[in-house]
Amino acid sequence: MLVTKNLVPGDSVYGEKRITIEGTEPDTKVEYRVWNPFRSKLAAGVLNGLDEIFIAPGKKVLYLGAASGTSVSHVADIVGPVRFSRPPQICPTRPTKSCSDSRRVLSTPLSSR
Repeated sequence: MLVTKNLVPGDSVYGEKRITIEGTEPDTKVEYRVWNPFRSKLAAGVLNGLDEIFIAPGKKVLYLGAASGTSVSHVADIVGPVRFSRPPQICPTRPTKSCSDSRRVLSTPLSSR
């Protein structure tokens, strides 16, 4: 099982299971979100031996292709709060067509702005 420490305890992003345990301080709890490998290629890779993903607290991550937010929400749990970029106005492969359905996510800690 793969879990990430919930960046926003009490909130679920896509209906994932959450696990709450007692914290190290008295009367504190820590919540983790289960990262489903059947909904995230990144989680599947980690569970199948991918060990150098270069994602750590405070790192800058450019995440392209966030469709439902499954993987990017867990990446945010790891690196910290994220900033979303605006969708591109013109499709790079077809310069004359709009790409309003394209989503590009720039995940960076807010503290590094």
